[in-house]
Amino acid sequence: MESKTQVVQAREVATAESQEQQKVSQQESDSSTLRLYAYKCPYCQQQVNSHVATGQVRVSGQHCGARFRVHNGEVSRRFFHSCPTCQQEVASSKPLGQIKVPHKKPNGKKCPTQSWYAKRS
Repeated sequence: MESKTQVVQAREVATAESQEQQKVSQQESDSSTLRLYAYKCPYCQQQVNSHVATGQVRVSGQHCGARFRVHNGEVSRRFFHSCPTCQQEVASSKPLGQIKVPHKKPNGKKCPTQSWYAKRS
């Protein structure tokens, strides 16, 4: 009989330990998601604070309200180019070279130019 009670006690201890490990790992993951990142808005140059490390930053009230993308804690599209057809400014991750950005004209219609080469000025 003692061997059965010892087995039951061992199972209870193992279950309690696994539950405790799950709680610790959950707390670690929660603390990593609560990290606050500071970004410089590529549109208005204001500092923006967000918990997003990778994805789209949407913060209202701190800056112009424009949304922008970030990847691993850095702003993804920080270069701006003017479309040669409609003169609309579009954001890109490339400073020079071929720019491929489907965009709309200032009047809201789709611009026929979706790709062009950006050269040094």
